[in-house]
Amino acid sequence: MNESMPVSTSGALTLDPASSSEQDKNTPISKASDVKALTWIPEHTEFTEETEARASGASFASKTRSVQALEPTPKPKPKPKAIIVWDDNYRGAMGCFGVLKNTSGQKIAFVKSALTKEKALKRIQTYCCVSKKQEGKETKKLVKWAQRDFDNEKQFFKRHSTQVPFIVNEISDQILGLYDPILEYSLGKNAAEYPVVLTEHIRQHWIIEELGQVNLYDRISTEMSVDLMVSYIHQLCIMLDFLDQHQICHHDLKPANILCVNDQLKLIDFGRWLPIENWTVHTDYKEDAVGTLVYASPECLIAFFLEKPWQCHKADVWSVGIIVLFIVGYAKVISDDSFDRFSDSLPSYGREDQPGFIRDYLANEIDSFKRKIKKPIKRKIHSLKKNEVANKVAIDNLTKKRRLLQFTKRLLDININMRSSGQQALGDFRCNFIDKVDKVGESTKKTLAA
Repeated sequence: MNESMPVSTSGALTLDPASSSEQDKNTPISKASDVKALTWIPEHTEFTEETEARASGASFASKTRSVQALEPTPKPKPKPKAIIVWDDNYRGAMGCFGVLKNTSGQKIAFVKSALTKEKALKRIQTYCCVSKKQEGKETKKLVKWAQRDFDNEKQFFKRHSTQVPFIVNEISDQILGLYDPILEYSLGKNAAEYPVVLTEHIRQHWIIEELGQVNLYDRISTEMSVDLMVSYIHQLCIMLDFLDQHQICHHDLKPANILCVNDQLKLIDFGRWLPIENWTVHTDYKEDAVGTLVYASPECLIAFFLEKPWQCHKADVWSVGIIVLFIVGYAKVISDDSFDRFSDSLPSYGREDQPGFIRDYLANEIDSFKRKIKKPIKRKIHSLKKNEVANKVAIDNLTKKRRLLQFTKRLLDININMRSSGQQALGDFRCNFIDKVDKVGESTKKTLAA
């Protein structure tokens, strides 16, 4: 820049020769003699070739670097169209759980991620009676198990199609895109609400799946019609058949892992699923051997307590048998107190006698539960027998309940080789309840005659 150009304390001016007065004609100006307008150059702006071009009126669109003072204001980031609200008690005990809501507050999906160390420690302190020295060890174990279950479920969604009516669907990017989630996410946030992120990183660490209404455990805690019972049990048998065909062992079938969506059952939580090879599953590790103890088959409990591999390929059939009794009897087949007494007395038996003790315990608990249900059904049928015509519908419903109890006999066979497979369970159910709908009256007459 020419040293003779006047400089102000707050910036620099260049003047148009045509607009200057006569007395200022002798005042030296910039080298660019073709300047046609007044141009303001802030003092803090470095006088580069780019700013000199601006001062001279020349084009600088082709320049690669623009002056910071002349940059346009950035556009505001879009507001989140959907948020994740975390709730640890929403579903299950493992992992972090939440729901995906749109801006109007409507729930549109379910979200889960692996358990964090902070939340695992909080759960250990709340629910487990351990010393402070053990808290760190137990927290690491809980986080490890939760991460394993989460990884297994991600693997299930990758390997098996989720477009099955009775298996909850993992929501894809395309489906979730209908709700216009925000496209950016900050991983450092610790607030209660998070914008939705669909980056590859988040897809790797989150499972975003279909949202259910209520689980089967809460649904059958209230009295339901016998026809609805039959419908639910039929759907459970269809699930077993599908798992058999695809050689999948869910390994944690229970009412809390079955969602009801308009009275359609959907299976969730494949964190403990195992592939069946040659129709056999060997559980080699104690933590993999069993899901929820009171729904576990004899062979799973033996693998769990004795810490030895066992064939568990029909574990899901047993679990469905327990669920059927739960549906018909409106009560748990094996209470928590009963199971605690069993587990406390198990070590008193020798290692060779423990498998037999486990089988005998389960057989006695199931027989006792069935007797509790059968007795009131028999008494009711006997009392309604006096006016058979007027009470025909009630007698038919009680007869269906009795037949449902009989149906569980092969599902809950202690001998795994005699127990029904998933395909056999579906066939037996359809043979007794679907194909013989028109013969209900005949079975009722036989029941009354007995």
